[in-house]
Amino acid sequence: MGGASFNPGDSHGFMQAVRLPSATPVPVPAPSPFKFEMSAEAAEHNTAVLETFDNDLGKAIDGSPGTHISYGSEVRPPTQLCPLLGHHPSWQELQDDLLYGIAYPFETTITEEDRKAMLEENLARGNHKSAVKEEDRHHVTKLMNLDVDHGYAIPLTVEGVRKLKDAEVYPVGLQNQMTIDEDGNSIPKKRVTHDLSHNKASGNSVNQRVDSSDLPTAIYGHAMRRVLHLIHHIRRHNPGKRILCNKFDIDKAYRRLHTRASTAAKCIAVWFLDDMWKERSDENSVGLVMTRLPFGAGPAPPKFCIVSETVFDLGADLLSCELWEPTELPSPYASLLPAPTRLDESIPFGAAEEADVSLDEDCRGGVDGYIDDGITVVLDSEDNQAMVARAAQAVVMALFLTFRPLVAAGLEAIFRPDVASIRKMKAEGGLHELVTFLGWFIDTRRLLIALPREKWKAWTSDINSCLEPRRISCQQLKTLVGRLNHVCFIIPDALHFMNNIRSAMYRAVSSNSYVYLDKETKEDLRLWLEFVQAKEGISINRIVFRKPPLQNFPDASE
Repeated sequence: MGGASFNPGDSHGFMQAVRLPSATPVPVPAPSPFKFEMSAEAAEHNTAVLETFDNDLGKAIDGSPGTHISYGSEVRPPTQLCPLLGHHPSWQELQDDLLYGIAYPFETTITEEDRKAMLEENLARGNHKSAVKEEDRHHVTKLMNLDVDHGYAIPLTVEGVRKLKDAEVYPVGLQNQMTIDEDGNSIPKKRVTHDLSHNKASGNSVNQRVDSSDLPTAIYGHAMRRVLHLIHHIRRHNPGKRILCNKFDIDKAYRRLHTRASTAAKCIAVWFLDDMWKERSDENSVGLVMTRLPFGAGPAPPKFCIVSETVFDLGADLLSCELWEPTELPSPYASLLPAPTRLDESIPFGAAEEADVSLDEDCRGGVDGYIDDGITVVLDSEDNQAMVARAAQAVVMALFLTFRPLVAAGLEAIFRPDVASIRKMKAEGGLHELVTFLGWFIDTRRLLIALPREKWKAWTSDINSCLEPRRISCQQLKTLVGRLNHVCFIIPDALHFMNNIRSAMYRAVSSNSYVYLDKETKEDLRLWLEFVQAKEGISINRIVFRKPPLQNFPDASE
């Protein structure tokens, strides 16, 4: 398919490659033979369609070229992307995923006999309690309906699931999360997770069969450390100067990428039609074949990072390209972006101490991210305003150049949300000296990092709830350990005080029951209350790799 249309370092060639996709229309996928409705009629229709393809999803997809179920339909075609992204080290893998769908690297396989037995066992068992509780199941119904309405899941009858080649069913659960509204206020959010680790005892779950060594690494801490080192570096070389940031969220991130048919067939969920809860049966249930990356698949984060890191690297190239004038070649989102906001002059600037990590002294900005969160950091000095203008749009321009743009209403075969979260863009897309990135509140003016206020309050409450009862559950401890590990990122010394808490969690996991906390563990939890309550923030100087201010060379022979 050829390679990039320019040589590395050729700014004029790079801009030509940028203009090509921005001015080239993308064919709109045609409707597929499947019906995307949460109804018995649609499930029966889709089951009949698959029967014409020998109950083989791969044959159905290959037999429907140029439709919205075709691999890569959410992204620009490789013919448009290759001239722009062909130099990227991940391009070949990205191109293969777009052309053929994402295939999980399975280390082991299961026999047909074991697959069918596990299928029937999971159909009989049903979903996790978190999903079917009376007060929460309507949330699952709403989210499942959205997956179908957006074309991410194909509804089948339960009998159709049994007949489908390679079919495996796994339970879903419901998680409580937080998000933000257009004004930046924290609001509760529900997320359906697909437990592809179920059947751990047998070792036959999808996640257990995956060879994780064959996946690219995706480590949250690296992205955060890179961003903090970048902010620290800019302040170190530009004391007393503002540093602005903005953040963007890729909406429905995992659902933008198709999995290969043989993988999608292994990721089926079963849910209910209408409100028939009194008696679960095949007649009032529908199987949902998740044809996109599911939440709960071990390979999903690293596989999506191949796309998102390519997008963020493209954003970094746009940021540093002096030939790009956003006023002449703006992103389609330019009019939606809030204006830059700067703190009052009276607020002091935090000083950056000497670091042990060196970046280019001329570095005045950068783009980074992790999975679906992208961030831009830029020096806000008088002589750097051209870069500030590029920073406002760099990430969203990269998204526009990579993903298939939306077309006029009514032209899409199925409803398709914008790739950039407009709601979050209005709250966080404007350049500011304050930004929340990967769950941490960053103050670039004072050079501080802290837990957001809502997390500080919630996690303090979690610790107190573990101190009050005589015994606590396995799930309660697992949640607490995960959250305290998050805090250890900015307070590494606190890791020492995780030992007793983690030991209690292991005891609870091994017994699958409640455990009693001893006096030492409770003392550690009380100390953790002090750690978490450092709500004013901790200096970024304490997190970046610093040069030791004092070195001592003792003579061991004396």
